[in-house]
Amino acid sequence: MAKLRGAVDLGVLRGRTQGYLKLTSNYYLIAGVLGLLVVVLGYAVLSQFSVSSQVATYTTGSGTKQTITLAQLKQDIEAFKQLNASSDEKSLQYQEILAKFQQIQSQGIWQEDIKNLKKVLEDSYEQGYNIASITSFSQFDNASLGKKSEVLTLSADELAKIGTPLSLAVGAQSNVAGSK
Repeated sequence: MAKLRGAVDLGVLRGRTQGYLKLTSNYYLIAGVLGLLVVVLGYAVLSQFSVSSQVATYTTGSGTKQTITLAQLKQDIEAFKQLNASSDEKSLQYQEILAKFQQIQSQGIWQEDIKNLKKVLEDSYEQGYNIASITSFSQFDNASLGKKSEVLTLSADELAKIGTPLSLAVGAQSNVAGSK
């Protein structure tokens, strides 16, 4: 072994090779691995973005799976708006659209789009059934008189019976719930 080593001088050759590989291969190896990682992650992000923006899966009441797009959901809402408010079909269609929204939200996609579509659906639902949502009593204020409007006035005797008014339900008759 000693003769062979001396004649070929493997130690010098090994040192040169390791020095050369240490300088160049580490750089190229690290650059190659990082480049490959960037390409793979870029592809994953782009493919996820393009797929999630187009199609989602929905399981119907009968258990079959369907694919659905945002455009189809918008068409469902438009069809819902056209239905007669007195028909049972409108109520069923409303429940079906809400079920689609819930399933899609549980998948974690289209969160903002579903939120906006749900608002549109509920607005058209309220319009179809002549429901008016009151978010603030300030909309009844009379600015020209400079005073707040009183939506419901209660006498001192009525206030003594119910205490502080907590809720108001209006239907065939008006019901006021109080703290007493």
